[in-house]
Amino acid sequence: MRLPTIGLILSLSILLAPFSANAEIYTWKEKDGTVVFSDQSHENSSEVTLPAPSTFTAPKTTNIDNSQNKAPAKKPRYKKITILKPENDVAIRSNNGKISIELAVSPALQSSIGHRLVVTLDGKVIIAPTSTLNHSLDSLDRGTHTLQASIEDINGKVLLSSDPTTFHLLRHSKLF
Repeated sequence: MRLPTIGLILSLSILLAPFSANAEIYTWKEKDGTVVFSDQSHENSSEVTLPAPSTFTAPKTTNIDNSQNKAPAKKPRYKKITILKPENDVAIRSNNGKISIELAVSPALQSSIGHRLVVTLDGKVIIAPTSTLNHSLDSLDRGTHTLQASIEDINGKVLLSSDPTTFHLLRHSKLF
């Protein structure tokens, strides 16, 4: 029996709550100078007039094509760039000085966003901006050489480099 009574009181409170928002406010000063505000009138009290509440009306929204305002695609994080050929510390016999270079990139090279490969031999760029993974070099001098490959972005910033690979090119001497 208590539950219906509590429900009734709660319902009435909710229904009457909006009316209390428009209640009058009174103010007066006590003998000690304290200013008092109340919702009940008191002798020597005066009614407080409040300004109208601030309101805001949101502007109507329009459908805007945000396809051009999308954030740029997230740059891929390359895990590895590897020189598959020639293998490290291998001796290659090639009398005409021709060698094959084979690279691997994981994940795949994103040439559509301007990423490219650069290959250096003994610190000098020999294959510059390309998206091709297979190359060949001709007329390379005999001796020991160091090969390295890098992935660059469109601005030339190196994103990732391979470990250097050293190989030894053997050619017949012209003296013999």
